[in-house]
Amino acid sequence: MIAFNKILLVLFGLYLFVSCNNSPKTDNHLQNNASVSTENEVIVTKEQFSSAGMSLAGIDSAAFYDVVSTKGYLDVPPQNKASVSVFLGGYVKDIYLLPGEKIKKGQVLLTLTNIKYIELQQSYLEIKEQLNYLKAEYKRQENLASENIASKKYFEKVKSDYNQSIAKYNGLKEKLKLLNIDINKLDNNQLTSEIKLYSPISGNIVTLNGSPGVYMSPSDVILSIVNSDHLHLELSVFEKDILKIKKDQEIQFRIPNTGEQVYTGKVFLIGKSVNSKNRSILVHGHLDKENPEFIPGMYIEAAILTNKSMASSLPLNAIVESGNNSFILVQINETKEQIVFEKRKIKTGRLYEKNIEILNPDIVDKNEEILVSGAFFLM
Repeated sequence: MIAFNKILLVLFGLYLFVSCNNSPKTDNHLQNNASVSTENEVIVTKEQFSSAGMSLAGIDSAAFYDVVSTKGYLDVPPQNKASVSVFLGGYVKDIYLLPGEKIKKGQVLLTLTNIKYIELQQSYLEIKEQLNYLKAEYKRQENLASENIASKKYFEKVKSDYNQSIAKYNGLKEKLKLLNIDINKLDNNQLTSEIKLYSPISGNIVTLNGSPGVYMSPSDVILSIVNSDHLHLELSVFEKDILKIKKDQEIQFRIPNTGEQVYTGKVFLIGKSVNSKNRSILVHGHLDKENPEFIPGMYIEAAILTNKSMASSLPLNAIVESGNNSFILVQINETKEQIVFEKRKIKTGRLYEKNIEILNPDIVDKNEEILVSGAFFLM
């Protein structure tokens, strides 16, 4: 019996020794660790909360959308494109332009030369002189016919010749205008074998096919000009999504391989025909802001924001995924040294920008705050 009591005393002494030695270590462990977690609670020291840049916020309200993903390209209106050709072919004499160069409306683009230009001017001057004679003869025969002195048949022939000459004169005059030949100079017998081509619009030269000495026929496009001041979006939307698209809906787009910069625009027109090959409809969008770096024809990836609605939301950083579930950390207690968070299961919906829709906001009271920055590292 005495021996048994001695054994109990020895065991009790060992227990006190171990307890005394373990206790300080446990306290020290709690103080040194950034957080201590149980199944549903996470404890954070004030020092960690501050140094990690953590922050709190409540459930807020934000706009959410359904997104229609699409692709397309940047384009300009038809009136902002011009192809320059010549009415009557000629050889390029002078050209001092380069592709990409900016030009103004009315600026001289190049000079063409051809002996046919002289022949056309000669024909104009000849018919002009004939017209003066035929006009005088017509007036004379008209007076004679009215007095029954001359044959009416001959008068009708003179009248026909005169009218045909007027038509030919006017036709040659318009042809010379198309060639940018000054009629006033021709009236003073100043003929030229050269014509100048002028820019019909302001913009940048896109293609240039002419060079000195090369013959350009009327079917040749000598150069193309594009004015990029009013770029727009041409998007291809699949038939199944087109009924979701409405005028003035927001468009967010980016240009792949040039960075993650997102640009915005709005739906302006919705096409009325379906492409039979891929069952898509063209949607025309206007840019919110012009960008001088944009080039017509650039490929874009876009998202059209539809079905706008306001809903409860949190910053995406407040949500922690674990398996198939999503959680948030809600502050439930605070002491001088620590903050205690409770882990709560949350249901999420749509994602827009940096916010995510909360489908069960009632799990958080109005006066409770949520850890919206740093939750991922704690869990």
